[in-house]
Amino acid sequence: MARYDYHTTDGELVELEYAVGRAPLNVDHPQHGYCRRALEAHYASVRTQSPATYPRDSDAAGCNPDQAQEMMNESVKLGIPTEFSKKTGCAKFESRAHEKRYCVAAGLYQRNAGYGDATPRNVTSETKPRRPNRRLPR
Repeated sequence: MARYDYHTTDGELVELEYAVGRAPLNVDHPQHGYCRRALEAHYASVRTQSPATYPRDSDAAGCNPDQAQEMMNESVKLGIPTEFSKKTGCAKFESRAHEKRYCVAAGLYQRNAGYGDATPRNVTSETKPRRPNRRLPR
């Protein structure tokens, strides 16, 4: 079960529990009356990647908030100036190309990389562990 935020007709914010992904948009709740789902939080969690979603913050490429200034200086030395949040430590990427350039220069990659994303470098058959052949029982 997950908790979802709903706004009542009075403007009050109410948390209601539903199965994950099964919360309706509108509810006629017996205690709170008619409620409409608070979609701001919902749409923030399901936003898709498109040019409109940049700039975006990356936790994975981020750092400890205490090291934000140090990481900004490092990114300038790498030749890809990148802003790091002093509150959360997240790296702020201005575009997909900026994200790729920074990740390649910093030695990072995207695990579920698509076309044009930063991918693992220097992975060959010698460096990647080989899986043994599996034989079916007779």
